[in-house]
Amino acid sequence: MRNKKNNNKINAFEEQLKEIREYQKNAFNPGYYIGTGRVNLATKNLLRSPKILIILGCIILIPTIYNIVNNFNIVTVSHHLMQIILGTALVVGGIIRLRRKKF
Repeated sequence: MRNKKNNNKINAFEEQLKEIREYQKNAFNPGYYIGTGRVNLATKNLLRSPKILIILGCIILIPTIYNIVNNFNIVTVSHHLMQIILGTALVVGGIIRLRRKKF
């Protein structure tokens, strides 16, 4: 029983290594990942861990909000609009994925 679990872990690890090698060989091959529905391994693993999404969103949002509060005007808000959208999307996406995992 214990040996089967160990073999499953090794097989999963070897499969991830195979995916990484394939990605490294074809990362700069034009059109290799276009239209195939494949996502590179780093992005796939990022979406599996919602806590990292929330942390990245906070890392983006905290300095942005600090800059807006210190120098509040329309120009400052417009300059930081993309950071606000990206940070908010990461935090909300992380919270949604975290809630789906809990229940």
